Amino acid sequence: MKEDHPNNQILRYSREMSLNRKIFLVNPINDKIEVFKVYKSLFDIFKSFDLVVTAVGSKNALDYEKLKK
Repeated sequence: MKEDHPNNQILRYSREMSLNRKIFLVNPINDKIEVFKVYKSLFDIFKSFDLVVTAVGSKNALDYEKLKK
């Protein structure tokens, strides 16, 4: 993954702000990203978690202008 890729920036920020808390990555394609195990689905994480951050590429994002109509 490219250093300046938005997903990499989100992961880097999460690591800096986690304050020794566990980070769970979910991606149906990858098994591992950097040093992290990657789960295929949220349902595969059998631990409680406090926050979910969802990021998608612009091609998969909702068009807010179309939703307003």
